[in-house]
Order: sequence, then structure tokens, then C-alpha cells
Amino acid sequence: MKELEKMAIEDLLRVYNSYITKKKIDKEMEEKAKRVYNEYTPGSRLLRSEINEAVGKLFCIAYPNVFPGDKAPTVTEAKELIKKLKTINL
Repeated sequence: MKELEKMAIEDLLRVYNSYITKKKIDKEMEEKAKRVYNEYTPGSRLLRSEINEAVGKLFCIAYPNVFPGDKAPTVTEAKELIKKLKTINL
């Protein structure tokens, strides 16, 4: 399980850092987010809550406009998620 969590954190950091750099959702960003979201959502019961939260927030980046009320995380929120992910002690 630690290996799965380590891989999830690395993938999430990569996607969120890319999101912060681009500051927009384009096709490439959607594809990156979809891959990570779909990879780790089925195993969400195995991951700790901080990782699940970061995976869940990817939904609005991966699938924009699916739920009109849902919004992608702001850059500030993405930075906060990165901080949380980096503090997880495996």
C-alpha cells in the first residue's frame, strides 16, 4: 500500500505542478488529470484521506463542465494540496 500511495503522490504532484504552471485547463492538462484521476479513484479505499482529497479535486480538471456548479481548484488551492501531499509521511 505504501508503494501505491507513493506513486499516487508523485503523479498528483506532477499534475498539480503542471496545472499551477499553466494556470488554465487545456486538452493536455485534461488528459493528464484524467489519467491520474482514473488510475487512483478505484483504489480510493486503500489511500489515506489526504491523497483521496487531492484525487477528488482532479475531477473538475479532468472533466470540466460535467457538473456546472463544480469548479476546478484555484492555483492557491492547488498549492495547498501540494503542501499537504508533501507532508505525508510514508
